[in-house]
This record gives sequence, C-alpha cells and structure tokens, in this order.
Amino acid sequence: MNPRRIDDVLRGEIPGAELPDPGDGYGWLRFPCPFCGKPRAAVNYTIGMFVCHHGSCGERRWARPDDAGPGEYLKCRYEMQIRQAVKNVRRRYGGWIKGEDVYDLWQHAWLMLAEYDETGQLDDWESEVNGDPNQLDRYVLNAVNCDLMDWAKKLYRRKRGEYLSEPDVLDRTQLRSADESPEDIAMWINWPTLEMLIKDRMTEQEIAAEMGVSVRTVKRRAAEEKAEAREFYVTTLL
Repeated sequence: MNPRRIDDVLRGEIPGAELPDPGDGYGWLRFPCPFCGKPRAAVNYTIGMFVCHHGSCGERRWARPDDAGPGEYLKCRYEMQIRQAVKNVRRRYGGWIKGEDVYDLWQHAWLMLAEYDETGQLDDWESEVNGDPNQLDRYVLNAVNCDLMDWAKKLYRRKRGEYLSEPDVLDRTQLRSADESPEDIAMWINWPTLEMLIKDRMTEQEIAAEMGVSVRTVKRRAAEEKAEAREFYVTTLL
C-alpha cells in the first residue's frame, strides 16, 4: 500500500489546494492545475499520481517514496494496463500458460514498457492524445496487449508441438471419429477463442470486452482457429 495519499502530497505543497472529489473506481480526473492554474492537470487517486500536461508547467507528483527510481514510476503509472494485458493473455491461452510462465509474462510486459519509454513511444503517444491520460492508458494497453499476445502465441505453439508429439496423444488422435463435432475438437485442443464461443457460450461482444479487443479481432481469431482446427482434424485422420 502507498504510505502517502496523492491528495496529501499535493496539499502538503499547496495548502488548501482544490482537488476533484475521488468518487468511485479507477480513472483520471481533469481539473485546473494547482501549480500553474491551467486546465490541463489530472489526478488519479487509485494509483496515486498527479500530472499537469501544460507545456509551461509539466509538474508531476506521485504518492511513493521520493527516492524511488524512474522504473518504479513507470510500473506504478501503468500497473493497471499491465495487469489487464496479462489477464487478457491468460484468458486467451488458458491452460497453456502455466505458473512459471506467468512470471515471464509479467517480466516481458515490464521490459516492453521500459522500451516504450526509452524509444520515446510514450512521449509520442502522449503528444498524439494531447496529454489525455485516459487515452494514453488505452494506447499503452493496446500496445502491451499486442506484444504479450505475440509472446504467448510463440509459447503456445511450442508447447502444443511438444504436447502433440507425445506418443499417447498421437495414438488417441488416430482413433478420433470422422463424425466428431467441432465442439469436441475445440474443447480437446483448447483453442481459446473457440472455447469461449462454443464451450463457454460467450458472445463475440462479451469476448471482445473480456480481451480488450474489437469484435472484428474476435471474428478474425475465431476464423483462424477454426482453420487450424480443420487442418489438425484432417491431418490426424490421415
């Protein structure tokens, strides 16, 4: 837990500073900057951060120890986006992501975040959205989602290859019936999007909301997985 609150930090520097009501839930609240007075500041009580996006000001504060390094600042600032991206990947690839892989997943996410910062991508995105922190959160979530999905896809393909190379699995596939349903195939091989559509009976809209992607992306992934399922199904019967 944070040892200090962001409102205490700001009022400690500017006694009587007028701050927006925290309200409920996570989010950035826009208000006039208590340092420069320009209407370009935002505060997030959940992660304990304040930032002013006006070019003549640029003040930033966070409710963490003053000696914390820039890496800790980034982790705190984008923790919600990293957490959601990891959740999306684990939901998509289900049982293929084991406990030891989750640690690597988090580490990869933090490394990508550091790379976005070092290459100036975070600054570029911030400029594109005119300093809107909520829009910036969406940019970062989308980027981390894509990078983690690519990483997990490679892991999934490698593990599936190892799994299908086991003799007992190959023996079972030879006994599969030609009239076996797509539902059975999807549940057996664990294609994540098909599982949600068929096994979990989720709608495309529900899957899109769960994964943080568009409905169009869900349809594309489902089509790709159906093609893989057909190819695998035919191959194992030859």
